Amino acid sequence: ALSDPEKRKRYDQFGQQGVDMDMGVGAGAGAGFSGFNINDFSDIFEDFFGGGFRTTRDTRRRVYQGSSLKLKHKVTLQEAASGKNVRLKILRQDPCSDCDASGGTYSTCPNCNGTGNIASGGGFFSITRTCPRCQGEGKIIKNPCINCRGAGLQANRDTISIKIPPGINDGTTMRISGQGNAGKHNGPRGDIFVVINIKPHDTIIREGDDLLTDVMIDYPEAIFGTTKEIDTLHGRKKVVIPEGIQPGTKLRIKNEGMPHLNSYGSGDLYVTIKVKVPRPKNLSREQKEILSKYAKLTKNTTNDSSWWNKIFND
Repeated sequence: ALSDPEKRKRYDQFGQQGVDMDMGVGAGAGAGFSGFNINDFSDIFEDFFGGGFRTTRDTRRRVYQGSSLKLKHKVTLQEAASGKNVRLKILRQDPCSDCDASGGTYSTCPNCNGTGNIASGGGFFSITRTCPRCQGEGKIIKNPCINCRGAGLQANRDTISIKIPPGINDGTTMRISGQGNAGKHNGPRGDIFVVINIKPHDTIIREGDDLLTDVMIDYPEAIFGTTKEIDTLHGRKKVVIPEGIQPGTKLRIKNEGMPHLNSYGSGDLYVTIKVKVPRPKNLSREQKEILSKYAKLTKNTTNDSSWWNKIFND
């Protein structure tokens, strides 16, 4: 086949099938290429060499995926618990309105003569690679658009809306599909990724879906019990502190924590009891006398035998 110019031409174009027209169906062992698609062979070369073993070139303009944007947004702990609809101002690339994203007017690339490929080698195999000047498009810009300077894109300010779900965690990244930068040549938009940060609360700490807070009581309140108001995510609420409570005790208030994300129910609120010990110099003489009597009645002792004298003489 290679010695015959006509057969060689058909072989270069169609492979074994091109010469099978003369060889017939029963070509024996030499018919191993029968049924082989030259386009499949082209795909193999394109994977390895970045080009293709092709006889024609599709010179349609390439479309590019737009890039994504990354934003940060802060919410309060109350907003993270209840959920919130947020409007965010963004700066993103849109198709140029003056040139309809074309970038300007084009002419045939002189480097590849409009094919988009540069061929190398010869003979049986001809390896092609993408033209470095036109990036495979077969055209180069002749008169760039004044508005976008040939990019086909222009920066615009816009506003998008997102819904923050109840129970969201600090550092969660939300993805808004198809709202990022527009792609070159009217390509699809990228995405927007919004990182949610939760501002620290003045008195409440989050631990998973549970919340932690402290309440300070005086020594007599710890002995006889009391009622205190505490901060919750739903406003101020009263908590009953039983008599004889010990410092460090945690009171559990059910369903006053964070909502379970994308589920039902909520965590709990834990209130840690802290007892305020007064300084001796802040006590009146009468208070000191009462404490002194209490200490004697309970037979309390200290390492410093002059401790009580210090109280009265301070």
